[in-house]
Amino acid sequence: MTGTPDAKINVSTLRADHVGSLIRSDTLKDLRARLVPAAEAVLIRAKKPAELIAAEDAAVRDAVALQEAAGLQVVTDGELRRGSYYADFLRSIDGVEVSRNNSRVTFVDGSKTGTIGATAKIRLPQGGVTVDDFAFLKAQTKVTAKMTIPSPLHGQYLEDLHPQGSGYTDRDAFWADFTQAFRDEIALLAKAGCTYVQFDDTTFVRLCDPKHIQMLKDDGDTPEAALHRWVAIMNACMQERPAGMTFGVHFCRGNGGGGSWVSQGGYGPIAEIVFGGLAADRLLLEYDSDRAGGFDPLRHVAPGKVAVLGLITTKNATLESADLLKRRIDEASKFLSLEHLALSPQCGFASGVLGGQMGRDMEDKKLRRVVDVARDVWGSA
Repeated sequence: MTGTPDAKINVSTLRADHVGSLIRSDTLKDLRARLVPAAEAVLIRAKKPAELIAAEDAAVRDAVALQEAAGLQVVTDGELRRGSYYADFLRSIDGVEVSRNNSRVTFVDGSKTGTIGATAKIRLPQGGVTVDDFAFLKAQTKVTAKMTIPSPLHGQYLEDLHPQGSGYTDRDAFWADFTQAFRDEIALLAKAGCTYVQFDDTTFVRLCDPKHIQMLKDDGDTPEAALHRWVAIMNACMQERPAGMTFGVHFCRGNGGGGSWVSQGGYGPIAEIVFGGLAADRLLLEYDSDRAGGFDPLRHVAPGKVAVLGLITTKNATLESADLLKRRIDEASKFLSLEHLALSPQCGFASGVLGGQMGRDMEDKKLRRVVDVARDVWGSA
């Protein structure tokens, strides 16, 4: 599949961004529940019922119209084709198993996070996972189309030293094949004309939280070693990207049902290694609550990168005032210059089918607030 590449994103001037997921309609959720068992949900279009694809296509068209009407210069498909921001994608890769049974990490509401393992040799399926979905998205918009995919670290916290499942006994072999699958997906997206890919990651920020730091140490690991290892894995996935492709990494503390989360704590413990070492162009950082700490760690952001401040929460339906957002951006600019900052919501609006802490009208208002504030602060979105 080929496509005409989007105009290259100028990472220094794209000021209004968003993490990706949007609230699904009840009609789409009900249809999905009727047609697709959750444990079998994948993103590959050839494996989906035609009735569901048609409904998803219509929903994506509406999502694009919503984002463009808000004034955004970058749009996603809202992750409306997924039951989960990560599970459908990972389950689509040959040999990968997604499970909650053996997770040692929970949300604050007690629900378990997911883990991944391998039941056979890992390979990207022919044609990729999100390539057809991206091609459809790109055809619906005149602005930049962004594809969001889960971080390769997803589900590997406390497990990445010990391959899970029967597919691999050797850690290095597992990671070689797993990162190759991501590189292959990125290459196919690039061929289809994609110029902005975002990894959604929940692993790095766990080492901002003393509770999770202790869990890691109890498992025989050290935070410094883990961070360097994880940065190397992420960079291995990005290393063959073509010129003109922008990479973002979203740092997520958890966006579960009812607004629950997994980890808390400021970015200080990870900032020097991660903000300075990741090969990504844009760091999408949650900054909507006290759980994220202050802006001082922004001084570790490597030259040329952009920190996208997630100041608008998706965890409740209160609309942040423009004045408050501008004051917080001004505060952040004391640690990283304004030209290397941007604005977004802190996370997606519905990371899974059960997500969504507000109505779609408030979702629209929050996206518009991102754009309006960006125009006031930087002169453009």
